[in-house]
Amino acid sequence: MAKQEQKSLEELAKGVYMFEAKAPIKPPLATITRNVKFNVINFGKNNNFPQELIRAINNSPTARACAKSHAKFIAGDGFMFDESPVTPTLEKIFNSELLARMSYDYAYFETIVLHLQFNMNGELVNIGHVDASTVRLAEPDEDGIIRRCKISANWEETVGRYAYLNIPVDYDLYDPIHTKETIDKLAEGDAPLFQQWKGAIVYAKRYAPGQPYYVTPSWSASLNWAYADGEIQNFHANNIDNAFMPSVLVYVPGELKGTTPDGRTKRDAFKEKLSELSGAEHGGEPVVLYGKEGSQPVITQFNANSNHELFISLSNLITEAITRAFQIPQVLAGIKTAGQLGGSNEISNSIELYYNTVIKDDVNFITSLCTDLARWIPGYADEPIKIANSKPFNYIDSTFKDDYTLGERREASGYNAEMPKDDQPNLPPAVPVATNIGGQNNG
Repeated sequence: MAKQEQKSLEELAKGVYMFEAKAPIKPPLATITRNVKFNVINFGKNNNFPQELIRAINNSPTARACAKSHAKFIAGDGFMFDESPVTPTLEKIFNSELLARMSYDYAYFETIVLHLQFNMNGELVNIGHVDASTVRLAEPDEDGIIRRCKISANWEETVGRYAYLNIPVDYDLYDPIHTKETIDKLAEGDAPLFQQWKGAIVYAKRYAPGQPYYVTPSWSASLNWAYADGEIQNFHANNIDNAFMPSVLVYVPGELKGTTPDGRTKRDAFKEKLSELSGAEHGGEPVVLYGKEGSQPVITQFNANSNHELFISLSNLITEAITRAFQIPQVLAGIKTAGQLGGSNEISNSIELYYNTVIKDDVNFITSLCTDLARWIPGYADEPIKIANSKPFNYIDSTFKDDYTLGERREASGYNAEMPKDDQPNLPPAVPVATNIGGQNNG
């Protein structure tokens, strides 16, 4: 009896061509292991955890909006310096482009990496930004201190066909005392020897218990939700590709064996015919099935897409989970619309809450780092470097211009509702208009 049942199942299986069940996506683990080949500490199982974070944000509209808003609020309206003889040098080294990149890296990775360059007198002459995802720390020395790091444009392709494009480059890791000793030692020699030194890399990260090498950003607790956000897009894209036609079972009498007159297998020819029914461009078109009597394909609908409402509920859960992980009010990520706010003062309250609970600490992290580095600039008198207005008016103005008045947007950014006359644009004086009616000038 068992053999007969097995045979029946085998016969039944011959007519089933496709069946796929996908397991839920598992987020990558931020494991720490040794990389013997490059003598660095791997970040992630395949040394690609930062790249996975980038992919998660890029594939999730919600996470991308949160990260962008976070970065914009950190950067504010740019660095601000007290007036002093060294201000022009500070403005040149700590420019707005550097701050924008630092802010994005901190929003993504809660880590900032900078490339410091000095002259032979030990003076800081330039600060370059380094993408935090490209840096891996070397193993600690015999004193337990990490003194070097390596940078590769793509750690996922350091082996294989394109490895020559991503060869890791070795750098000194910045330490005030060690860097000063290195500069003094190299300066004792000739200039060419000093010029061979590539400078030092600052690797600054948010402190987190149990993470001595790399830090996993707080928002990474929502990685599963970010991946799900991307998968929901695929669900709706598939609906479009199938012209919003309900999922169907297609029964073809007989077996799809043999070939067609033009040499294709019957199975491939049938799949091509089905593909002609798919795609947004075929939406609403009639379907004609033909064949000999009793051999026509039969289409039977089943409700695989009837869970659309569940996807809407899931989408709301995803949005809530991701914004909570980023600690950002939904309105500031541009997710809520004005009709959902319940009052024009909600934006002001949200900005105040976001600034005091998240942005203030992030801004202090960056300004403290920059102030410490500025001490390598001759003539710097320890004036603290600040960020102007971390409630950025330009960003708030462009995001909510259709939802709030100019006065409300200004107040939300900490300005007076009415623009001061000194800040108003200089418009040319009105020019009298002369009209010509009936051939006469009436001025």
